[in-house]
Amino acid sequence: MLSRSHKLFHAIEAVLDIACHHPAAVRSADIAKRAGVDGRYLEPALQALAAHNILASKRGRAVGGYRLTRPPAKVTLGEVVRAIRSLDAPVADPAKSPLALLVVGPVLREIEDTENLALDRISFEMLCRIARTAAAPAGDAEEAA
Repeated sequence: MLSRSHKLFHAIEAVLDIACHHPAAVRSADIAKRAGVDGRYLEPALQALAAHNILASKRGRAVGGYRLTRPPAKVTLGEVVRAIRSLDAPVADPAKSPLALLVVGPVLREIEDTENLALDRISFEMLCRIARTAAAPAGDAEEAA
């Protein structure tokens, strides 16, 4: 089930920022400033997103930064969630009893599958449209348009 960790929240916010500026590259320092977080905090998430081919990075002050590897309509919230979840060490399946193996485990997997389907229906193009109409903090959504 989707847990709302700070890491996940800021990673989604960063990808949304980058998507709303597509196709331009966006510096991580600019993303961090707009999000009100330390850039060093975002960097591992941005690198994980690049490793999962969601973002591409380019070095350089003038033209460097992160950009989407595909148009925002082709990048889903589900991809981002799964990429950030991959940063956490996998947990061994605690199922030992028949109830856990036959009921609890399958039910939780079904919930996770349903959640993934729902998250995969939400594109960053959709989220950018919401940001543009929602006055997300004044000026940022307009700059991104």
